[in-house]
Amino acid sequence: MRKAYFNEMNPTINTIYFGGGTPSILSANEINYLLDEIGKHFDLTNLQEVTLECNPDDLSPAKLRSLRATAINRLSIGIQSFSDDDLRLLNRVHTAEESISCVQYAQDAGFENLNIDLIYGLPGMDIKSWQKNLDQVDKLQVSHLSCYALTIEKRTAFHHFIQSGKMIPSRNEHVIQQFEQLITWADSKEFVHYEISNFAQKGALALHNTNYWKGAQYLGIGPSAHSYNGMERSWNIANNAKYIQSLKDGILPLEREVLKKNDHFNEYILTRLRTMWGVERKQIIAFGQEYLPHFIRLIEPYITSGHVLQNSDKWHLTKKGKFIADRITSDVFMDIEE
Repeated sequence: MRKAYFNEMNPTINTIYFGGGTPSILSANEINYLLDEIGKHFDLTNLQEVTLECNPDDLSPAKLRSLRATAINRLSIGIQSFSDDDLRLLNRVHTAEESISCVQYAQDAGFENLNIDLIYGLPGMDIKSWQKNLDQVDKLQVSHLSCYALTIEKRTAFHHFIQSGKMIPSRNEHVIQQFEQLITWADSKEFVHYEISNFAQKGALALHNTNYWKGAQYLGIGPSAHSYNGMERSWNIANNAKYIQSLKDGILPLEREVLKKNDHFNEYILTRLRTMWGVERKQIIAFGQEYLPHFIRLIEPYITSGHVLQNSDKWHLTKKGKFIADRITSDVFMDIEE
């Protein structure tokens, strides 16, 4: 139903990402079935990366061997922490020991391209406990690391615990300190900090996510999945039952938004400024003659303050700038009416 989304007869797909939930509960046969179906509608001859998001408790040695026999060549494992206390706090069902074992099992099964997710800024986490997590990453010799600061969303258990006084959130200065600790550690281990939350050793950058940050088109399948084809964004409804019924009725269960020129500019700034590739003068000029003077005027204070580095015709966040990336990005958005 969506094979014409990219406005091509037989578009070439470079990456596939099974994510957003727990796709690791799928069997190898089910994954092969899905990949076969994709191959009926898209050109997979240049397929370079197929990633599967996994929960540690789903990854037994037998399961990993069966996955290795599929086209999946990259795993992203939601470990979150190598501390049992942290995992209990996060209500995760796996243990720290299972986290370590599943990475080793994956490596034994032949998966060399591994990412693990970790969370910092947890209540009670300090520099010493965060360092233990990083030391464990080093011991496991994982080539890619995604680290996120804990965010407290409304109507969640964490938000309720904090509101009721049962839990004390980490102070902002402690979260910043742990982020700085992460950057310093990653640099010492020769990880490239190529996006605010992502670190990779040479040759191990995530191709799928890199394509997204560089503005490539993508198609999202499944409830809540988002898509972008260069002209519009679309997003599927979140309700599983309604999503399935809509497909049975031959109706695409989604909403669309046609992007205006300002939207394209703002999304370019949003996705590129947070990466090591930065923002390029020629790309800004391509949006229209009014965009470059607007950007230069609003980015200049951050260059003066040392948060942004201008190198020839590119602008990058400095280490200092990475701590306030969202503020800098929003400050240079183009918000005038088109």
